[in-house]
Amino acid sequence: MNKTFTVKFQKVIGQLRFRPTLDNFHNVPNVAKEIEKDFEEWKAEGNSNITLYSLKSNELFQLTSGSLTFVKEGEDDFINDSSHSVDKLKNYLKDTLKKDESFAIEKIHRIGFRITEILETDFEFQDLVDLIYKKFYSDSEKINEIASDEKRDTVFVLDSRKNGCFVHTHIGPLKTEEVEKHLNSTFDLGKKISKNCIFIDVDVFIDSDLDMDNVYDNIDKIITENNRIVSDYVNYLNS
Repeated sequence: MNKTFTVKFQKVIGQLRFRPTLDNFHNVPNVAKEIEKDFEEWKAEGNSNITLYSLKSNELFQLTSGSLTFVKEGEDDFINDSSHSVDKLKNYLKDTLKKDESFAIEKIHRIGFRITEILETDFEFQDLVDLIYKKFYSDSEKINEIASDEKRDTVFVLDSRKNGCFVHTHIGPLKTEEVEKHLNSTFDLGKKISKNCIFIDVDVFIDSDLDMDNVYDNIDKIITENNRIVSDYVNYLNS
């Protein structure tokens, strides 16, 4: 299959939200100190909100009294070995919870895994608008009669549930000058995009029936589900 779209950039975000406690409020710095060696920089927006950064690997890990968040961005090498980032995400979430017994999680509210991919193409922007409309929306005469004689832009949006997970999906075209703003890159990688693009943004999450006995299995589940969905969308666009 000849690929019309090439994945140029990928951003993954993994997050665990839980009920904050006073113990956790005080112990965020202790937990952050245990993993500080893996990062070159850090900043603190108060005692209970610390973010560790690695400019070498374009990743960050944020710890608060009510959440753990991992962000990883990258281009070709990262995309080709994205499983490495997924493993790091799982390890950070798992290891952090074991670093300090006083940092206990009593009630888990939500776990989520989000992938944003930027797909480069040689298509003109209007061609991308027409393609997204044709792929994801009805191209019937009735739709055209109502409001679409001239399609200027379009975005596919879907809130759904599949395989026990909630899924938020956004897919649409981007002009070259829109990529950086849309991506909101922590590490300024969006500036390197030089062509029109399509973005795929998929957020998979679970927000009920979570506890420490099943959270790790569910983390694996949402990561696997998100990777499947994004891969299938890319293949569909290239078909």
